[in-house]
Amino acid sequence: MGDGAYSKVFSCQKKEDVQKGNSNQSPIYAIKIIDKNFMKLNKKQHHAYIEKEMLQYLKYDGIIKLHSTFQDKNNLYFLVELAQDCFSEFLKLYGNQKLTNNIIQFYTAEIVSILEYVHSQGIVHRDIKPENLLITAERHLKLIDFGTAVIYDQEKVPQKIVQAIDNYRKDFVDTERKRQNSFVGTNAYLTPEMISDEPVGPGTDLWALAIIMYKMYTGTIPFKADNQEELYQKIVEDQIIFPQSIPQLAQDLMKLFLEKNLNNRLIDYSKIKSHPYFKEIDFNNLWKMIPPQPVQIYRDQRKSKTFIQEPISKVIYQELVEKDSGFLISYFSPRLLVLQIINDIPSIHYINPKLNDKKTVIHVTQFLKYQLIKQDKFVIIDEKQKYIFRSQNAKKWIQLIGETLNYGTK
Repeated sequence: MGDGAYSKVFSCQKKEDVQKGNSNQSPIYAIKIIDKNFMKLNKKQHHAYIEKEMLQYLKYDGIIKLHSTFQDKNNLYFLVELAQDCFSEFLKLYGNQKLTNNIIQFYTAEIVSILEYVHSQGIVHRDIKPENLLITAERHLKLIDFGTAVIYDQEKVPQKIVQAIDNYRKDFVDTERKRQNSFVGTNAYLTPEMISDEPVGPGTDLWALAIIMYKMYTGTIPFKADNQEELYQKIVEDQIIFPQSIPQLAQDLMKLFLEKNLNNRLIDYSKIKSHPYFKEIDFNNLWKMIPPQPVQIYRDQRKSKTFIQEPISKVIYQELVEKDSGFLISYFSPRLLVLQIINDIPSIHYINPKLNDKKTVIHVTQFLKYQLIKQDKFVIIDEKQKYIFRSQNAKKWIQLIGETLNYGTK
């Protein structure tokens, strides 16, 4: 699925799950395989052990779930929940077409929600960037890679976690340095205090969030240079010039996070969440919401050997619904239901988000029947099968299917 400097990530299934029956029904996980020798040569062993402690400690909707860890002679293994894609790839796909303001607001709010939780637990991540955010099948974010995270407030952290992390550093780090000052992170998202090797705090992660916001709005980063030294100088000294394409409310919020002095940055989450920029965001139900989706038409990124026109698709509506999967009695299970148009041909498809299995396609043709059964339940009948779904937006689904059917039969 991907690789980094000292690890590779694969999708996998548990042997015992597969042996029980059809592998198509077995949950799929992601497994991160970390090369022990590489970690040792680069004096990075403590990062893996710290990440394990952090993921066992931090439990939140917006943080990747750790199922188990194990090791052999050559590698360390982290078994985690499977996500659909990296947020950086999502930004690459839609970056040139510019994400709409409500989409950027939503994902900014999710990162704020994640950071509020992490900081409330006494932890600073120190490497917030799109590459360390995954996006799920339901289009929510998950924060990963806690190997360089630090404890900034020991009173908020269980003593056994503090002691374990201290022991890892003593066991693996040759030169003892202050926990909060060690130089880490990705160049573009580094803060003035990290470059100056000064203590970090919650404002360190919020600075990086502002850089991500800038990238979402513009498709690029605010500080650029020909070499590392010049880049660091700009981060420490230069003020960001905001293009007019960034809404004023977004600029106002970003400026509160981009104060050069860490102590001057806004870190009060009650004030952050009540900022006018988040006027339309319901933080209490953020993780239950259906994320807004890019509605513009985009071309499939896959290359064609014969240079024929590639598929053009448009998502009309998608939602995590419940499907009646029972035979004699009703049994509802979650499905990601998507209504879309591909090359002017409308269709509906759904997948099991937990298994990320092969999608089932329902063709929207003149033979399709659809009806509202109850306020929260609707049925779709094609030439082969009947599908019953449960959703609070059942009426909307029926309306949109009708409109899409009219589009397809014109």
